[in-house]
Amino acid sequence: MKQKKKSDVAVLLDYAGSHKGLTFLGLTLSAVSMLLSMAPYICIWLAARDLIAVAPDWTRAQDIAQYGWLAFAFAVAGIVLYFAGLMCTHLAAFRTAANIRKRGVAHVMKAPLGFFDSNASGLIRGRLDAAAAQGYTQAVEKLIARAEALRPAPIKEQMAKAAKEAAQENAAHPAPAKGKEARDDR
Repeated sequence: MKQKKKSDVAVLLDYAGSHKGLTFLGLTLSAVSMLLSMAPYICIWLAARDLIAVAPDWTRAQDIAQYGWLAFAFAVAGIVLYFAGLMCTHLAAFRTAANIRKRGVAHVMKAPLGFFDSNASGLIRGRLDAAAAQGYTQAVEKLIARAEALRPAPIKEQMAKAAKEAAQENAAHPAPAKGKEARDDR
């Protein structure tokens, strides 16, 4: 009977050992952080909505300060949770890398003595270290990227798209002629 091959993530989680829970906690904290990072934009939208509703009598807008403080609180909470998530996943990844090295050395120690005649010990150690570093990279960066996938398109991409649309609109309008009539009255 053929056994089903484990996925790379499952193998890495096996190497994590008792720190497997830290990996999942870090992923959860990172995902919640990404959701919290969107809340300040909602607060800004609510403040703008209230300001537009009472324009031009801005004194009637009551909740603007509250929305500002909420935006600040959500931003700080998102940063703190993201930092905590990174700490959890990095601790688990360091343990994973150490366990990969330990198991690799234990496996090499079971090899016959002739194996060491044909393979240099520095080469073997280099391969073990490279495997541990690759495990660390996969454990931290790729798993965090999966948790961050909950966030909609990054703000930078949205701003670039809006700038491109604005540039297209501006290109449709002719520029004023350069001369006295184009100057403003000062």
